[in-house]
Amino acid sequence: MEPRLLDGKVLGVFLIAETPGEEEDQYFSFEGVATWDGQQLAIVSSDGKPPFLISVDSLSRIKPVDANMRLVFDAAEFYVPMLARPLPENPDLSRLVKTGYHLPIDEESESSGA
Repeated sequence: MEPRLLDGKVLGVFLIAETPGEEEDQYFSFEGVATWDGQQLAIVSSDGKPPFLISVDSLSRIKPVDANMRLVFDAAEFYVPMLARPLPENPDLSRLVKTGYHLPIDEESESSGA
């Protein structure tokens, strides 16, 4: 999706967190206003958290919110699905992006499923 078309629209993130040893993965979602500065797409939330940066390789995964995902998001017009996995032993921290977000994102947005 062309990121400039998302500027000013409500964009959500649907995060699937793999939980080893558990039967079910955990699901988290959040949304905010998308901003595009010509180089970086970010989601700005109203709760004072730092902008959540959307990587260039994630742009192709952005989708319109359909009827099923409307059950997850309040206002988002589009969303990007993402997967979170546990870090391996001795990860290369230089390859990680500090988002300022922690799981669970917050009590209201947390949900679980299979």
